[in-house]
Amino acid sequence: MNTFRKVLLLTCLFALPLLVQCQIKNTLTIYSEIEEPFILTVNGEQMSEDYVKRLEFETYNNYMHVTIKFQNPELPDMVNKYIHIASEGKPAATVYKIYKKEKKKKGKMVTLYKLGYISSATKTIPAQTVINNTQKESNGITIKKGNTKVTIGH
Repeated sequence: MNTFRKVLLLTCLFALPLLVQCQIKNTLTIYSEIEEPFILTVNGEQMSEDYVKRLEFETYNNYMHVTIKFQNPELPDMVNKYIHIASEGKPAATVYKIYKKEKKKKGKMVTLYKLGYISSATKTIPAQTVINNTQKESNGITIKKGNTKVTIGH
């Protein structure tokens, strides 16, 4: 192998970890405005073991299928909701809420439970990396599942 190929190969090997580190995960937060605990399932994977009123996690996905199952058996599950988190190449911190809405249907008032978009803020690559040896979440418990970090708040 000639010198040029060796240098090119070494450059690629050293640059690859830098490219991987530059990817920023999207953050999704879902909370229950109605104060009803729920379990969130994302793309078929349950995100918490217990019922919670607030859930935050990081992901590389821009869109997700979510299902929300309430602890209260009288409330209907929200099944297969397709939600947008971020646009391609523009990582974001996005917030959704679970709320209830009163609606007149066939002359009767009915209560509907909805998942509504609240806000989204674009995330940027930090100019420098800060290494913090202590990780402490003041508003919940942090669990790592594969490449996904989940923060659960009660």
